[in-house]
Amino acid sequence: MNDMKKLIVLLSFLLAIMVVQAQPPRGGRPPEGPPKKGMNQANKENLEAQKVAYLTAKANLTSDEAAKFWPVYNRFDDERKALKKQQKIIIRDGRSLSELASDSDIEKALNAILDLRTKEIELERKYLQEFKKVLPMKKIAIIVAGEKEFYSQVLRESIR
Repeated sequence: MNDMKKLIVLLSFLLAIMVVQAQPPRGGRPPEGPPKKGMNQANKENLEAQKVAYLTAKANLTSDEAAKFWPVYNRFDDERKALKKQQKIIIRDGRSLSELASDSDIEKALNAILDLRTKEIELERKYLQEFKKVLPMKKIAIIVAGEKEFYSQVLRESIR
């Protein structure tokens, strides 16, 4: 049971990691003018495809397992991204709130962030049960740990 608690904590922590945004290489010139939305979307899609390939190989998923797992994971990821987006909006608004608003407005904003983080943990618990329907726990653990490794690797490469 203790191992299960550790796994749930690990899953919660690792699944809460936000998608790393690609940065221009060091010494490179930023593109002139505002970034193009299509180019950014293509980079995100490429990063997601790399992540799927990396995690599929790392967990040694069969084609049947991958076909069952990735649609469930994608639903989870979409819901998680929606919660993260709401948190970003509150945090961005909170920057101006901290200068202009009353303490009660700031407290409301901070409580809203905590509520969203609670929803995120509940989402992770819900999808852990869904993941267990299509993969053994060992492969789920490999994917959870592998996701952190993947984003750490992407971050290291973007810094170079």
